[in-house]
Amino acid sequence: LEADKGLRNSLKAALSWDIVRKLKTQRHMLVEGRVKDPTSWTKKREDQGISRYAAILQNMLRLPPEEVQAMSQELNKYRLIHHIDDADHERALAKCGWTKEEFRLGRQEKQDEFEEDDDMDEFESVRWRKVRRFSSKVVRTLLQ
Repeated sequence: LEADKGLRNSLKAALSWDIVRKLKTQRHMLVEGRVKDPTSWTKKREDQGISRYAAILQNMLRLPPEEVQAMSQELNKYRLIHHIDDADHERALAKCGWTKEEFRLGRQEKQDEFEEDDDMDEFESVRWRKVRRFSSKVVRTLLQ
């Protein structure tokens, strides 16, 4: 995506169009009375937004701390656009197993060695590094 601006712009346009379409559909459902409990429906949508944000964070937190730091401006922009306040940010971090302080420092406190040993082979494989690198590029592109 970084090498092909046309492809990147097409992907952004497609994603944007899809989001707008979904938002219009949701608005029509509310206006037409097809939603029985608007309050719980809205709460569910907010929770889904936090889950999406947590997924973005999860991908970012797999990167080296300096890359996370470099993306912090884009993350703040995303938070502003999507109304992710500090409490929601902390909830999303908790879903990822991180604290606010760990995020600020850019690293997690030492985890249980048993957990690290179990997952080490999977996380160190060449294929996993390629997938991780690609997903971080996609996240960076979407946050721009």
